[in-house]
Amino acid sequence: MANSLFRPIGLPQAFIKAIFTLVFVVHIASVVDALASTDTITSGGDNSRAGYQANHNMDPAVVASDQFGILWKQALPGKYRGATEQVFAQPLVYTPGDTQYVYLATTMNNIYKINAKGGGIVLARNLAVPFLEADLNGCTDINPLIGSTSTGVIDPNTNTWYFTIKTYEDQTDNVKGRLNGRYFIYAVDAETLKDKPGYPVSLEGLVARNNNRRMFLSGNQHQRPALLDVGRYIYAGFASHCVLYNYTGMVIGWEKSSGAIVETFTTEAGPEPNTVPGGGIWMSGGGLASDDAGSLWFGSGNGFASQLHGTPLSGRQPPSSLEEAAVHMRINDDGTLKVVDFFIPWEKEALDGADKDLGTSPLELLPNTFSCPNSKRLGVITGKSGKTYFLDMDNLGGYSMGTGGKSDAVPQVYQNKNSVYSGAGVYPLEGGYVYINVIQWPTVVFKFSCDSGGNAVFTPVAQSSENSAYILGVGHGTTTSLNGQPGTGLYWVTDVQGYGLRVYKAVPENGKLVTIKLLNLVGVTKFTRPVFGNGIAYIATGAGMLYAVGSPVNPPITCSGPYNFGSVVIGNSSIPKNISCQAKITTTVTGAGLTSPANFVLSGLPSLPVTILPGQNFTFEVKFKPSAPGPLSNEVLLNTTNGAAGFSTQTTVGLGGTGDSLNPLLAVEPNTVTFAGVTIGQDSGGETESFIILNRGDSILSISGYNFSVVREGGPLTTPNITAKGLQVGPFTFQGLPTSIPGKGQTTVNINFNPLTSGKFAVYLTIRSNGGNAVVDVIGKSETPPKALLEFQSVDGRSWVPFDNKTAFTFGNVLEQQTLLRKMRLSNIGGRNAGPLSITVSKIPIGSDGIIGAETAVDLAEGTSILPGESKDATLFCSVPRSQVNLDSYNDTATWTMNTDDPTFGKQVIKFFCRAVAEQVGPLKPNGDALYHYVGCARENNPTRQLKVQLWSRNDNNNGMCLDACSAASWTFAGTQYEKECWCGNIKPAVIDSDAQCNFNCAGAQNQTCGGNGLFHDRSYISLFANSDKLTNTSSPTTSQSTSTASSAPTGPVVNPGDSLFKSLGCWKEPPSRRALPNLVLAKDDLTIHACLAACPGSNYIGAEYGRECWCGSVLDSGSVQAPAADCNMQCAGNASEVCGGSSRLNLYTSVGTASTGVVSKTTTSVSSTQTAPTAVQTVGSYILLGCYSEASDQRALTGKAIFDDSMTIELCHDGCSSFTYFAVEYGRECSISAGSTTDTSVPMNTTTVATTGTSSFTSIPSTVDANSTAITPTFINTTTITTTGIISFPSSETVTPINGTILSPSSSTGISSTSSTSANTTSSSIAPTPPSTTSIASVVPTSTSTSPEAPPTTDPWAYLGCYTDHLDRALPLAFHSSPSMTPTECKTLCLHQNFPLAGVEFSRQCFCGTALRNSTLAAASTCNMPCAGNSSDTCGGAFRMSVWNYTDWNPTAVVESVGDYLWFIGTVPALGADLIQDPKYNLVREGSLPDDKLLDKFLDQEGEHATPSPPEGCTLLGGQRLLIHKYGPHIGDRPYPFRDEEHMMKVWDKLKLPRVFFRAWNVTADLVLSHPWSADSWGLATSYDAQTHITTHLLGYTPDSDPDHIFLHLRSAVDLAHHPLLVPVYIYAGCVSLIVGVGETARGKLLEIDSAIGLNKNAPVGLDEEIIKDLRGNFSKLNEELISAQAVISVAMGWRVFYPQVSKTLQRAIRIFESTATPRDLALGHEDIKDRLLTLDQEREYREALLSGSDSQIRLFISILYNFMAQKDNQVNISVARDSSRIASASKRDSSAMKTIAVLTLVFLPGTLVASVFSTNMFDFRSPNPEPIVSRKFWIYWAVTAPFTILVLAIWTAWYFWSEGRQRRQDRDLEVSMEALGEAVEEEEDKEEGEEGEDDMGGEGGPVSRRSTIGLSKRSSTLRSGGAGSSTVRSLTKRSSTIQSALVRPPTRRPSALRS
Repeated sequence: MANSLFRPIGLPQAFIKAIFTLVFVVHIASVVDALASTDTITSGGDNSRAGYQANHNMDPAVVASDQFGILWKQALPGKYRGATEQVFAQPLVYTPGDTQYVYLATTMNNIYKINAKGGGIVLARNLAVPFLEADLNGCTDINPLIGSTSTGVIDPNTNTWYFTIKTYEDQTDNVKGRLNGRYFIYAVDAETLKDKPGYPVSLEGLVARNNNRRMFLSGNQHQRPALLDVGRYIYAGFASHCVLYNYTGMVIGWEKSSGAIVETFTTEAGPEPNTVPGGGIWMSGGGLASDDAGSLWFGSGNGFASQLHGTPLSGRQPPSSLEEAAVHMRINDDGTLKVVDFFIPWEKEALDGADKDLGTSPLELLPNTFSCPNSKRLGVITGKSGKTYFLDMDNLGGYSMGTGGKSDAVPQVYQNKNSVYSGAGVYPLEGGYVYINVIQWPTVVFKFSCDSGGNAVFTPVAQSSENSAYILGVGHGTTTSLNGQPGTGLYWVTDVQGYGLRVYKAVPENGKLVTIKLLNLVGVTKFTRPVFGNGIAYIATGAGMLYAVGSPVNPPITCSGPYNFGSVVIGNSSIPKNISCQAKITTTVTGAGLTSPANFVLSGLPSLPVTILPGQNFTFEVKFKPSAPGPLSNEVLLNTTNGAAGFSTQTTVGLGGTGDSLNPLLAVEPNTVTFAGVTIGQDSGGETESFIILNRGDSILSISGYNFSVVREGGPLTTPNITAKGLQVGPFTFQGLPTSIPGKGQTTVNINFNPLTSGKFAVYLTIRSNGGNAVVDVIGKSETPPKALLEFQSVDGRSWVPFDNKTAFTFGNVLEQQTLLRKMRLSNIGGRNAGPLSITVSKIPIGSDGIIGAETAVDLAEGTSILPGESKDATLFCSVPRSQVNLDSYNDTATWTMNTDDPTFGKQVIKFFCRAVAEQVGPLKPNGDALYHYVGCARENNPTRQLKVQLWSRNDNNNGMCLDACSAASWTFAGTQYEKECWCGNIKPAVIDSDAQCNFNCAGAQNQTCGGNGLFHDRSYISLFANSDKLTNTSSPTTSQSTSTASSAPTGPVVNPGDSLFKSLGCWKEPPSRRALPNLVLAKDDLTIHACLAACPGSNYIGAEYGRECWCGSVLDSGSVQAPAADCNMQCAGNASEVCGGSSRLNLYTSVGTASTGVVSKTTTSVSSTQTAPTAVQTVGSYILLGCYSEASDQRALTGKAIFDDSMTIELCHDGCSSFTYFAVEYGRECSISAGSTTDTSVPMNTTTVATTGTSSFTSIPSTVDANSTAITPTFINTTTITTTGIISFPSSETVTPINGTILSPSSSTGISSTSSTSANTTSSSIAPTPPSTTSIASVVPTSTSTSPEAPPTTDPWAYLGCYTDHLDRALPLAFHSSPSMTPTECKTLCLHQNFPLAGVEFSRQCFCGTALRNSTLAAASTCNMPCAGNSSDTCGGAFRMSVWNYTDWNPTAVVESVGDYLWFIGTVPALGADLIQDPKYNLVREGSLPDDKLLDKFLDQEGEHATPSPPEGCTLLGGQRLLIHKYGPHIGDRPYPFRDEEHMMKVWDKLKLPRVFFRAWNVTADLVLSHPWSADSWGLATSYDAQTHITTHLLGYTPDSDPDHIFLHLRSAVDLAHHPLLVPVYIYAGCVSLIVGVGETARGKLLEIDSAIGLNKNAPVGLDEEIIKDLRGNFSKLNEELISAQAVISVAMGWRVFYPQVSKTLQRAIRIFESTATPRDLALGHEDIKDRLLTLDQEREYREALLSGSDSQIRLFISILYNFMAQKDNQVNISVARDSSRIASASKRDSSAMKTIAVLTLVFLPGTLVASVFSTNMFDFRSPNPEPIVSRKFWIYWAVTAPFTILVLAIWTAWYFWSEGRQRRQDRDLEVSMEALGEAVEEEEDKEEGEEGEDDMGGEGGPVSRRSTIGLSKRSSTLRSGGAGSSTVRSLTKRSSTIQSALVRPPTRRPSALRS
């Protein structure tokens, strides 16, 4: 048609096509970008259904102003059988193009598209005849028509509107009836309202996927909830009509594009008959909810399956009947649904009987603002019972799991005053608010918060001023804000009575919701909500009207209001209110009236019309005359006219009031009375509750009768028994039922509940009166008495000890400064019908002075309730305070008084016992007590040294090593002082003070005390110990004094003589009022002479004063003179063996150069001094001098022993140390000794300086070798890092010692001591450095020949620990990595990435990680001698020798703390009789989950149901499987880590007797112990087989992207082989092989499709999708994508070829080990089946790997072919472009001719126009008054000239046109001939190439195919270049780049994420 329209004016067809193409592209673009920011395309605005929307430009200031009102109303025109249209499905707002529309579906099955801005129906369509309410036998919830009642959803991606309708099978409108009803799914185009392909879809007769006995019958079902759009699928929920007929709750899902049904899930999936209805999903029209991340939620109604009868049920174990439930489902990839969690109220059965659905409101997912630590995602739902449940959406709560049994395990429950049907309103800003609209009551507002325990709290903080309607129907709460700005929140409520729309400020003020807008909308539909567009709210009504409420509305007159008339008796009139309106502009009021004639009367109007000038008033009167009770509203509508633009023609005045009743009006409060649980016999009189009967009217309420039913409300009646106490129905007695109630009065009715048997009871009371009827539901439950069992954990914590009032619960022995926790458990073992166990008395031992107590005053406190079959516990502690070691043990006790409501329990005094034991160190007696007993804190320097002999001052000092050393030297007393010092002696100190005076921790043991400086820091104290075998009652020992080398020990601190740079000048006085030396350089509490001398380089004089001050200067003040040596009597704060001045006294030192010239002072007073240079002794005895070495400023280089003597010589030091390896002298008087050996891990100082003895900071170190030896290889300690002990040993047991947050397991012989420095916040340790380099030794001893590579020096924060032994179980077992580029840095990086602080390298290329060294000892440094694979200059351990580093800044809190869920399986195989006949009926299988540590311990300890089952009588146990699966383990770094911490890991491993190589590699030991690492397929396995019991134990770990459920399925089916140890490993291997098979089949399918698409295989194999092949054929981009995908899949599978053969080899070896140890019986029972299975799997794997290898080659071939095809295609495209371009050029010429035609036609008129000018000449006289002719008689001259002239012009143009057309046609023919010749040349070349290709085989990459294709292209290019008829045109075209070739990229090397599981 378009072409015919344009053809007359000569437009070419090419131009027309271009125009239409442009229009089409623009249209498509508009569809793609259709969704506008202010659209509402699903119920509530998003899938959470919370109803909060911030994107609709709703400004509170505008909404509250006069400008906000009704913009327009659109009446819906539909009529059917006399009924008007109703709208129950909420409108949707959508912008398919540039215009926003409102979409409506009605009960008449009409759909509408309405202009959103101004109203007006754009499109309308009737889909089908509506279903009639008359076919529902009195169910009038929706009447008279039921068509579309569910809110649909619009998919903006496809421009599709989805919804459902209910109609009849017969569309002739004749055949009706309920069972002829049909439900259809519709999908219509949002632009045209036409059906999408594949729709509509009928739902009739669908069978439930999860229960094939349930069928969808449309006539019985009702689809009320809003549809849910999630990904590819749409879901709809179904319920019933008025809980009638045989319905079932259902969720039906379909695929959007095709309409294919993917899910039919029924809520009634149990074994009950299919005639049992229930579980409907209707939620008052609210929608199914989703988080758009794979979860779906809904709430269901009551049902009659009643599977639950009070027995608690976890949410993770959903029943098959989901009635009265909040349900969480997982959306599977194929659209099916799986229930993962649920919640059902504990009173479920009573709710069923009363038809009090939980699911009357939608289950809403609250926004992220509503989140607390214990509940990350929260939701809300409220039911008919009036209870609002705030739920944890990830842990809904199960059934009856709350405390006490009659409660729910949910974050919070709130009982409203009446039923609730509407969804909660939610406002996430300004702290978060939730709004509940209660029937007949004000809206309740909750404020959200989190309490201190991390729990969600919703606190009622406000109410609305207005009540909701007295009848059912207040709408779902909805909130808005202005673009998410705080302070702009609004809460919107629609209601069926009163004001149809109420708007409040979202944040309440002073306990009230502030009303800002009340609008009267007539006929608002129940359970609706406002739907928003761009600044407009839309509300559809049951009266067939769509309201648009918004701004701008500018009324011409303003009236005050709204007006409230207060309470008025129904039928009476209020006092008239005068209403005055003032004109803004000149306005004419043409009419005035009420929008509804009911309840209000309008009077006093002037004669209309009336004109009002600006500023004038228009007045009238209104009376309130209510006709119904409750809040009522109306509006006065003033119709006006005005002449100004922008003003409305209507003004409204709001009216309101409350109707009061003169007649009686019945009400009850509450409407449900619940007896939560009554224990039979506990109270002879039963229990009593009450309710109130009210008369809300003014007249007397006469009660005509009471009806009772024990079945349901209005159900079969029961006649009560009339007793003296009242009317008795079952166990209930109603007392005080009135017969009348006065006006505004009330009566309280008591209900007594006194059951004789246990069970649940209910009675439904109907009250009939002249003021209406009311129903009260009474629910009660009775129980048998509970039974208490009290237990306490055993001393080892592995079992439970029952309470015996004659024996105390005991903690056993607890060491000092340790706390032992044990639990006391109280269980209710009363049985299923027992009531909860309540603690009535509980006097908890908390806050007492003893060492025993309870952790909290909450656990097992009074009021605690325990359900039958459950337990609760309290944690008690025995916490022994810190004390000195080697004290006597002592006992403590505590009591807990408790009683319960178990009548047999009685009041009990529970006793607890704990024995506090001090650590025993040093030499031990045979009974384990220490030989040296702690005496006390002794005063030292009192006035002189009390203990005379100092053995050392070292940084690893502790009491144990000091006692060992003193005992070895036979001293009676031993003491530790100043943290680092060890002293011995035989005379007891004179004064023993309180222990508080000793306040220093030992340097090497922070839990021990080593002396102190007193409470006031003014004295010296020593921690004193005495040899209990020697000590008598006197202070003298029983043996003589030792004659050891310590006999020369000094009697007190002495003057340090200085060093090589400075020499002591003695004690000097400070001058009066001045300083001897001007510069204070140090003032610290650890000052030593050495530190002071080092702090003043270049100074002439240095002085130490007051024990802690260091002064320097170039000259000494003249006022300073020498003082007696005794005046300098203060010990150095950092070294008690030397003096640092005194009070105004300096220990003065001068530089050696200054000393040679005397003292330099201002007065030139000199002190003569001479100095001769000493010589260095090269040998002494068997020791030689190694040189002068630097010593650290804070510790000794040699720490084994120390001797101080003013007469020190090299020989004297040698004599005292001849049994040690090293000795050194320094400071002229000090001798240091080390017991280390040449294998110590250490490095030498970086110095070659040789100096003499007696020099500060340098030490001469002879070595214990022959002086003439040339093979000296000593090792040294890096004194800047750590000291190695030579006299301390650790026990051989596997102790763990914390070092800097790291756990170390020391060896049995050599330990590591750390030098700790403590700051305000951290404690760090310096650890031993890297192994020594022998080249450094060679600088001192050139004869050394060792060439092992040097380990690099450590850098902070990694510290080198040394060379440690390793073993098969691995010293560091938690992570493993092997790399050809391994270096220590790489290993440390890998371990730190996984949060492991210990890193070890060995065998050059292996890296191990962990948090503790296990069963490992410090080895000789020389054994770590292998160069690193990645850097030969670094050392990477040796053969089972590990170079270990410690990360000192490790944060252990980063380790995963939670365990996660475990699954368990136990299967055993008994055999019958002596012949061991297997019978499947004897096989025993148990399985379950272990969600907490308590159950895990039971499995590990094989307790209860977790024990290996015993075989039935007469059977023999052949064997079995015990499988522990850790499901969904957390991760550290990129590795799964299924253990909370290492202790937990070791516990699981040891209990299961599993190998500790879980993360290393496939391995099998001779004991048939298997392990498998965590691998790419995300699982790890450890297996252990007990050959005696034939029980195999497995630990199987899975990562979150795996699912172990198939393991259980396999084990159940293969339990006959459960006695074979390799059942699970072989099955795991089968899973590996199946993975290869699956990948291979996927790749093969892709390649076959590509093969067929490319054309190599002309006929597609059977089973391939022809549509896919058609889609791929010629589509190079998609072919490329498919090739990349296939290559990625194959690359992953090819990588597995390395791994899975290892699996096979390990299993083959395991089979050989099993065969070598198994009995003939073992081998006869299924062993061959296992072997055959393994063989089959190997063959299958090898075959599949071969196929994959071939597929890889095939892909490379396809890529080559595809490159050539694209090159051919590119040339064809170029030719086609040339051909089209020539045609376009030709068409352009014709367009030019057409334009010329237009020009010629114009010329036709130009001559006439020219000649017409003649009319202006005198030849024409148009104004002549005479009757003479107007035209001159000579007018013929005009025609004589004009006519020939015109004919001549036309003739000339015609001749030219035909000549040009002929020329153009000739050119077109020439061009066509040229292009045809060019095309034929190309086709001939292609045919030639195809013939050549057929002669050769298909080549691979670079084969003949690609070469010939290239040659062919070259030839065709030559043809084009050679010219021809069209060659000039082709050459003129711009050469196009090949976009197709650029799309072909190299396949990715990374594994696609979809394949990682």
